[in-house]
Amino acid sequence: MNRREFLGKLGGVAAVWPVAALAQQSEPMRRVGFLRVGPPPPAFIDSFRHGMRERGLIEGQHFVIEYGLAKSAAQIPDVAAELVARKLDVLVASGTPSVLPARDAAGRTPVVFVATIDPVAAGLVTSLATHDENVTGMTSISGDVIAKRLQIIKEVVPELHKVALLVRESSPDTAQYVRESRTAAQALGVDLQI
Repeated sequence: MNRREFLGKLGGVAAVWPVAALAQQSEPMRRVGFLRVGPPPPAFIDSFRHGMRERGLIEGQHFVIEYGLAKSAAQIPDVAAELVARKLDVLVASGTPSVLPARDAAGRTPVVFVATIDPVAAGLVTSLATHDENVTGMTSISGDVIAKRLQIIKEVVPELHKVALLVRESSPDTAQYVRESRTAAQALGVDLQI
């Protein structure tokens, strides 16, 4: 390449730099809220960042994570309100205690939940088949899992007649969990103590 070609290419690149920089500056930084009780396991956040990178989105360049970490489930509504006040683009509710307060505080901010709650039974959505307002997410409705756990326990300890189940009464999914556990225990002939 001769000097004239080199200077021509350099001039072309230099002319494009300000336009490219302006385009990058005009893209708003997205704000992702992350609401939960206690600090998130590092694997949660690392996996989220990895998934975003796979889509070409880099933390600090394209988005920031705003954390709302409550010390207890009772603090979640206040923490959710504070988090939403930061003008989020989306609110991630991690864990069952965070889901309903996130929805209640979010207003028009989209909410994505990750919980073991049955979203229909909890009144979060009207149907799993249709879209409701600005709430979506992932759930693990665990009736089959409860039955399988009790079945395995019964196979390991055939003389088993009584099982204790510890639950947190304040959790929105406790009633469903207890109902499914009782059904599974009855089918196996096990007395379930709550």
